[in-house]
Parts: sequence; C-alpha cells; structure tokens
Amino acid sequence: MRIIIFLLIIHLIGCVIVYAGVKLRLLHLSKIILPFVLLVPFFGSVCAVIVGIFFSTTTNRRKKVDLEEALEDTSAQNSLVVERERNYQNIVSMEEALLINDPEVRRKLLLTVLNDDPKQYIEMLSKARMNNDVEVVHYATTALASISSDFDIQLQDFERRYRKAPDNLELLQAYKNFLQQYLKSDFIEKHTYEIQRSQYVNLLQKLIDVGQGDLETYLEMIDTLLESKNYSRALFYLGEVEKSWGDSQEYWLEKIKYYFSQHDHQQIIRTVKEIETKNIYFSKQNRELVEYWMAKEERKKFHE
Repeated sequence: MRIIIFLLIIHLIGCVIVYAGVKLRLLHLSKIILPFVLLVPFFGSVCAVIVGIFFSTTTNRRKKVDLEEALEDTSAQNSLVVERERNYQNIVSMEEALLINDPEVRRKLLLTVLNDDPKQYIEMLSKARMNNDVEVVHYATTALASISSDFDIQLQDFERRYRKAPDNLELLQAYKNFLQQYLKSDFIEKHTYEIQRSQYVNLLQKLIDVGQGDLETYLEMIDTLLESKNYSRALFYLGEVEKSWGDSQEYWLEKIKYYFSQHDHQQIIRTVKEIETKNIYFSKQNRELVEYWMAKEERKKFHE
C-alpha cells in the first residue's frame, strides 16, 4: 500500500513538473498532451519530459513549428475546400430542383434551398420565374420580392444613417459595399439605378479623399465611370492608379478595358505589346480575358 501511495506521489510530482514546464515554456509541448501525462502514471511524465527536451533544441523546435504551421495551413485549406464544396452543392441543388420532372419533389427541393439564404440564388431565382410550373414561379417571384424589399429597407437605413454621420468611415465603407452589391442585383429600375450609381461614385470619391482609396476602390471607380461613359474622368483615375500600382496586372488590365470600352483597337494592340515588352505578369484568367476582348474587337472591325 505504501509503495502505491509513493508511486502516486511521484506521478503527481511528475505531472506538476510537466505542467509547469509547459506553462513556463521550458518544455515545448502542446497542452493537448497533458491529459495523456495525467492518465499514464510515471511513463507519461517521463515521455513528456523527453519529448519536450527534444523539441527544445533549436533545430527540432523549428521542425515542430513547421509541422504545426503545416497542420494549420492544411486545416485552413480543408475548411476553404469544404465551404466551396458546400456552396457549389447548394447551387447545383438549385439547378437540379428546376430540372426535376416531378413537380412535388421539385417544389420541396426549391423550398429547402430557399430556406437557406435566397440572396445566394438571385440569378437562379430569375430563371425560375420562367419555369412552366406555376408554383415554382410563385415561390421564385415571392423570394425575389422579399429580397427586393430587404434591399430597399437596407438602402433607406443606410441613407438615413449616412445623412446623420457622413464622416463615419466605418459606415461609409459599409454603405459603399452595400451599394456595390445592390447595383449588381436585378431589382433596380433604370432611373433609380442611375441615381444610386451616382451616389456610389460619390462614396468612392469620399473614400479616396479621406485617404482610404486602395487599388480596389480606384478600379471600382474607373469601372463605374466607364459604365456611365464618363471617359475623361475614368482616364484621370487610371493615371492615379498608374502612379501607385503601375507595375500591377490590375492596372494594365484596366487600361485595356478603358480602350476596349471606346473600341480603340489600335491602342489595345499597343498596350498588349507594352505589357509584353515590360514583362508584366498576367494570370491565365486575365490573359484569356484580354484575348477575348481582342478577338471581339477583331470581329467588330471585320464587320465594319
């Protein structure tokens, strides 16, 4: 009996030593190992001390850190993959719901997807309004009306709050982000769209004026101005982007987009050659986009 009590005392002392070593970072171990030390008498403490000393050396500590970073990266990537898979499956489910021949099953699938987050499926809902199933059309129309109502309420709320606090940067950014999403939706009439687009430009301008204009803000400004055919102002901001981000593929892509919007084929060709001469990196996706624009201009020029 005395031997057992003695061993338990030794075990507890070993657990305290390991815990203190981990807490004081003398032993480079994860706290996850502590239950193992507690549940495995004597040998748990001994193994923990040996492993802790092993990882305490400079080389092995680096290996441990590398391993932990690798595990964290893998975990983050796996989470991202799972999230993308989930979003993809939701979109596929929506498409499948519209294609299934059985009306009852189609309606149930559609309702299940819509109960998640209808705003994810605005494009699909617009297509669903053309479905030959009256109930599906009703569901889609109702969902779109609800989303449109939510957008209107949010818009009014942002307008009211912004009037009261026009210098609130956090509100300014949130208002800008909302309008960006709102303008890309299909719920705005032409007259309202032009008014809100003008307000969106004002918000972007204010962000730039207060020193919050990053590359994305400038690109959004240029794109919006090109859409409204305000080419002179768009060219001005393109020059501003060149000053700070002249070596980025985003700047050169925007420059080509500017000439494409004016159907200036010769300037597009000159810009592409300049990109090649300066050896500006372009992603595969952006290269394909430029090739598409050039091919489109070639076809337009041929038909003229």
